[in-house]
Amino acid sequence: MKSMRDTFLWFLCGSTDTASSRLQGYIIHKEFLKNGYRSYIVFSPNYYVRDFPSFQKLPFRIKLNNTISIIQKLKGKNTDKLIAWLRMCGSYIIYVNCDLEYENESWKKADMLFVTSKKLFDYHKSLNKDCRIFQIPEPYEYSYNPCFKKRDALSNRVRVVWFGNEVNWDFLLPWKNIIEKNFSNDVELITCSNHSDATVGWSLSNQKEILKNSDICILPTGNSMAFSVKSPNRLIQAMAMGVPCITGPLDSYISMQNKGFPLFVARNDDEFRFFLKKLFNDHVRRNVSVDSYNSVISEYSSRAVALSWLNILKIRGSNLDCYSNFESMKNKLNRFIACSKMVGRQRDRLYRNLICIRSSFSKS
Repeated sequence: MKSMRDTFLWFLCGSTDTASSRLQGYIIHKEFLKNGYRSYIVFSPNYYVRDFPSFQKLPFRIKLNNTISIIQKLKGKNTDKLIAWLRMCGSYIIYVNCDLEYENESWKKADMLFVTSKKLFDYHKSLNKDCRIFQIPEPYEYSYNPCFKKRDALSNRVRVVWFGNEVNWDFLLPWKNIIEKNFSNDVELITCSNHSDATVGWSLSNQKEILKNSDICILPTGNSMAFSVKSPNRLIQAMAMGVPCITGPLDSYISMQNKGFPLFVARNDDEFRFFLKKLFNDHVRRNVSVDSYNSVISEYSSRAVALSWLNILKIRGSNLDCYSNFESMKNKLNRFIACSKMVGRQRDRLYRNLICIRSSFSKS
């Protein structure tokens, strides 16, 4: 791929409420803008979707020779048609994937594949040895220097936090039971999730506030193949908040430990009990907290991760003016939607996204 391509088109599976769309889309997009690149969120639905909205054959062709199109987790027949159309227009296609989905074939249509873990890299490479695949890190979304963290003088208990999606709740239960049975007088367990039994409902602001005021983060893992390919993004986020972490034996966590990052990988219940009691010591916990923060704060910042994208793509500098091409695409897509079979909410949401693009053009 030629380095002259430095204009980015993003096609995301969700809005800013979708974690993967933030970590692999919006955050990188904003960093590109800060660094002078042209970057546009073309498709970002208000709710989580898997396939691009239904359409027949796109009735036009425009020049997108200077662009890179990023397809983030979208899959299916319509996504395949979208990729084919973008390539016909001259765009270079990058597919970003963070999950193991055996039925997903859309990534095979892209020019390059970005994945978020070594195990996911190995899986895709086994299916297509000739595919250009790269493992990319995910950035933390916020950070907090533990030097400013103050212990609650009124509490004698250590605050332990778990945060995650409700689909992972069952993986928490064995460690939750250990805490309630053996450490109820020493530990205050706080859970932040969309699960009905969580202490606090999940939101990005709740997660940030809870991590900021926690002493230890626990990240138990599942034994399914789908879980085994997960990235270390939750670990990185907790460490960026200066919270010592006890994790299960996920490959990506073990890899972080092998690289020298200060975390405790518990391979069984006895090790979990041992590490938890070790971190009850204020001095030990304080040192691990500071080391955790310092180890990730530079390497996993949004700027560092965005630069890793650009290094893979070998892009340097921004000097293109593609306003006319994008204005043309916007107008033609508007006309297409008007005469397409899209109806109701599906049409309205895509139309609103195009209005947002118009606003970004007028400001550029």
